[in-house]
Amino acid sequence: MKNNTAKQSAKSFQREFSIYGITYPALKEAVEKQGYTVVEFNHIYNEEAVACRIDALNISDAVLRSRGFTYADCNHRVVFIHEDLSDDEKLMVLAHEEGHIYCRHMNTSPIIGHDVQDEYEANEFAHYLLNPSSSSKIKHILHRHKNQCQGVKTVCHTNGIFRTDVFGEMALEIRQFAAIEIPARLEHTVHRRKHFVVHAAVDQLKIEK
Repeated sequence: MKNNTAKQSAKSFQREFSIYGITYPALKEAVEKQGYTVVEFNHIYNEEAVACRIDALNISDAVLRSRGFTYADCNHRVVFIHEDLSDDEKLMVLAHEEGHIYCRHMNTSPIIGHDVQDEYEANEFAHYLLNPSSSSKIKHILHRHKNQCQGVKTVCHTNGIFRTDVFGEMALEIRQFAAIEIPARLEHTVHRRKHFVVHAAVDQLKIEK
């Protein structure tokens, strides 16, 4: 899998599961939707249920030498994550394991980790998933604020304040200032254009910077 294919796979994953802000809980939920159970383990001591699962799958060696790995056969689908990792580290490991799952590496062996190409592909997938492009960031911002923006747009059109091209111009501004939240950008645009009615709508909808 080439870099651009890993990038497309990461984008496809985000679209399929509607995940634009990657967090550990959100990614864990997506993994579980694919039929996998996420289990946290420890090198030294594990709760009885976890220890029994490890013994049953005969994966003690993998547990001792790994921060995280995925096991999949005809009867079991489990992603193991070391419980002592920080939240950021757990997210990185789970993103890597999701790369194995989504790129279908699990079709070749119950435990992935020996094939250099598979590891490279999973690393690339995780990189693009955790470091989205500007366009993906914009989509995430739009997704989070679409109801508020639609409400303001409705008020604008109802009162005949905005020309039809204004939101197109705003979209260009958002692309230029992707790091700025849409409400702040919208409020700035409204203030700059000095449209009192729309500014009042922003206040009414309680859109914060």
